Amino acid sequence: MSRFGIICAGLMLSLAAVAFCGLSDADEAGDTLGKKAASADAQEAKPEAPKPPVFPEDGTPEQYLAFMDAVKKYRPAVKSWSEAREAMKPFHEDAVKAADKVMAAEGVSDEIYEKAVLGKVAALTALAQDDFAASEALLAMPEEVRKSGREALATKLDEDMLLMQLHIAAVQGKEPLLKILDKVDAMLERKGTKLDITDMMVMSRAGMVAQGVLGPEKAMELYEKYIEKASAADNENLVRQVSGLKNSLRALKLPGTELNFTAKLLDGTEFDAASLKGKVVLVDFWATWCGPCVAEIPNVKKAYAAYHAKGFEVVGISLDHDMDKLTKFLEEKEIPWLGVHNDTTLMDGMKMTDYCGVTGIPTMILLDKDGKILSISARGAALEKLLKEQLGEPEVATE
Repeated sequence: MSRFGIICAGLMLSLAAVAFCGLSDADEAGDTLGKKAASADAQEAKPEAPKPPVFPEDGTPEQYLAFMDAVKKYRPAVKSWSEAREAMKPFHEDAVKAADKVMAAEGVSDEIYEKAVLGKVAALTALAQDDFAASEALLAMPEEVRKSGREALATKLDEDMLLMQLHIAAVQGKEPLLKILDKVDAMLERKGTKLDITDMMVMSRAGMVAQGVLGPEKAMELYEKYIEKASAADNENLVRQVSGLKNSLRALKLPGTELNFTAKLLDGTEFDAASLKGKVVLVDFWATWCGPCVAEIPNVKKAYAAYHAKGFEVVGISLDHDMDKLTKFLEEKEIPWLGVHNDTTLMDGMKMTDYCGVTGIPTMILLDKDGKILSISARGAALEKLLKEQLGEPEVATE
């Protein structure tokens, strides 16, 4: 992954985490982040606060680069990430100014110019988390670099901006997205078999955005093309990412198929989904460490109270590693529906996350009375709408 790609990918992950938790073979991301945050908060304050970087008025390109490097290393004495972002904002703004001065300097070498571009990308990326204008400035950087005559650098930067461009195209609509998808194709054609992790993230994101904006058929077409490209890559480290693309394609093909799985309930009792035939069933992939999953619980509770008596059931498939924490959470939240764990839940010999192509949680799949998949995104208001269509008016008012 290039340096630009790392920066842009980091921003995309922070944005995506608001509504979606990506899956990993490692320990739960939420637990890991929580432990790091707790550890940071627990550290005693140092006797002497770090000295903040000072912007060099009328400095040389080298002095401006040194200032930008100091900003990257500076850590204000605060207790939370939100406080850190606020404290760092003026320094990041000054880093942008410093980069602009270097980029505008006459006779600056390509090496120094690229360092300034990298520093500006880093500063704008930090600002873009709370500032839409910074996002726009970040997306405009390839053209800014192109005007300097550095086409190769501009092209690389443009490709690494694809993740952010896809994120924005998701809300801009069809025409902007089609233009970005053309850029993705051009990038893949140029790179051939020399693909890296950033390219895989772009393909994955392109498929997800296309599904929402252009529909599942177009998304399936893209995934099939991307799987072919990725499978031919000269990079054995991309095997897992190729598997992710295949899982996403599998998920799009699920609607209309039966989901007959077996599992062990959390108390050890054997469970067969066939026992729920005749009921409308929500299969909810979730975890206690996933903020968006926990935020969805009140909505599912409301639906369960309103429609359970009319034939609505929920099976929560947990991806937690800490079973004691899971058990305690379920008791404290008074979760009334069936609970199983992904490790014991199988469909055609595969873990359910693999069979259903789950790449992030919450993933909420609704089955009809015949056990066939109605929706792979039965979340939020969509759940109530689907339940009304299947079961009629609720037994209990949902307002």
